[in-house]
Amino acid sequence: MGASAVSASAVSTPADTPLNQTGTITYNKAFYDKNAEACDAIANGLANHASSINIFNYKIQTDNIGNAYAVALKKNPLFFYVDNNNYYMTTKKSSDGITYINSVIPIYRYDESTTEQMTDKFNAECKKYLAKLSNNMTDYQKALTLHDEIALECEYGLGDEFSTRSCDAYDALVNKESTCEGYTAAYSYLLSLVGIDSDIVNSSAMVHAWNKVCIDGSYYNVDITWDDPVPDNNGLVSHTYFLLSDDEIAIATNNRQPHYDYVSSYSADNSKYDKSLFHEFNTKMCIDDDGSYYAISNSYNSKYKKSLVKYNLEADSAEVVKTIGDYWKASETGYWLDGFAGLDMKDGVLYYNTPSSVYYLNTKTGETDSLGKISSDKESYGMRVIDGKIYVALSSTPNEKTTLTYFGECKDFDDFMLGDVTGDGQIDITDATSIQKYLVEMEVYTENQIKCADFDKDGYITVNDITAIQTYMADGNV
Repeated sequence: MGASAVSASAVSTPADTPLNQTGTITYNKAFYDKNAEACDAIANGLANHASSINIFNYKIQTDNIGNAYAVALKKNPLFFYVDNNNYYMTTKKSSDGITYINSVIPIYRYDESTTEQMTDKFNAECKKYLAKLSNNMTDYQKALTLHDEIALECEYGLGDEFSTRSCDAYDALVNKESTCEGYTAAYSYLLSLVGIDSDIVNSSAMVHAWNKVCIDGSYYNVDITWDDPVPDNNGLVSHTYFLLSDDEIAIATNNRQPHYDYVSSYSADNSKYDKSLFHEFNTKMCIDDDGSYYAISNSYNSKYKKSLVKYNLEADSAEVVKTIGDYWKASETGYWLDGFAGLDMKDGVLYYNTPSSVYYLNTKTGETDSLGKISSDKESYGMRVIDGKIYVALSSTPNEKTTLTYFGECKDFDDFMLGDVTGDGQIDITDATSIQKYLVEMEVYTENQIKCADFDKDGYITVNDITAIQTYMADGNV
């Protein structure tokens, strides 16, 4: 048993920890498989800020250089400093008389010093997203969490500047305003950092891009751009286009537009999630320590209309936890049938809004109450919890962009039983065994479990906590 002490607080990733891509990003895989050396040579040159990249030996002709350049860029979202629409090239005839590309001459948006500073900012933002995940999450949960966080953080770019240039991952993650290309690149890159493979899908006919994500060996379509409300709402996110098969995403429904005429590297032929209830949820899907999902279905016409529900993914079933009967004003005398309640979670406590108030619900104890009225003549169309603080998304109408406004601090709960790391309501040998496994890195703990494990209250998790639990049991406290 390891005897090293572990601080009894949430473990964070140091700012200087390097980010490693363990998942693969694909784009136009058929072309890449035939021309991998040329694409990789271009990518290596761009990574080193090369002024000219020689690819003559790879025999790329002029009609294919666009594909090779695009593949190098799409597979590497860190190349946000490269102009992805323009470059120069030189040609040269080979001994057999065929003309090939001799060199590619990139156009860089920024010098190397500026690029380095921007890369530091980009990596810092990536780590903030990764901090939302835990090691014991499934790939589904990681893909879901990253989907929701990107949609909540990023705003779809509607200004003139977005009609004249392509966006990238930096726009989405750092500038927090982007078009579909930026959403797609950001999602693929974050997924690659947690070992999930993804493909970048492109439709020239739709002038649109999205992702295919590999979950448990099958690829599914995910379109974060179209799951992000427009005008931007800082507190809401839909799951209409999350994990759909090719057949399903091609179908128009009451709340879904069809996707068509697109190029992708993999077929999404698994229909496992096509009819799942989570497509009805239009708030962040919060994941509790026990793996339960909580979300709100704001649609008046949905099966769980205007209700906070506890969702079981495996059974694809939900139970209503709280009905939100409030109505948002549509005019001086009229009201919207749909709701606009947002949802977030901190330390096992859910927070949600009505038009004029914020409420909490403790998932461990069932305790629920109002945290107070919102001090504004505008109504709240969603909410967020950021760094332990509650923000409400205020607007005069759901058809206008919301503004995140500070509401107050999260409620401070002492909602854990010291020593009960297994969460079964008892302090016994299973808790001591669990701490043993944690100390030798056989188990990963949540923030609450870390608090519970510090049984002797010295601020660290050590063998002394195991001994203290054993003493507690020997004294008959079982």
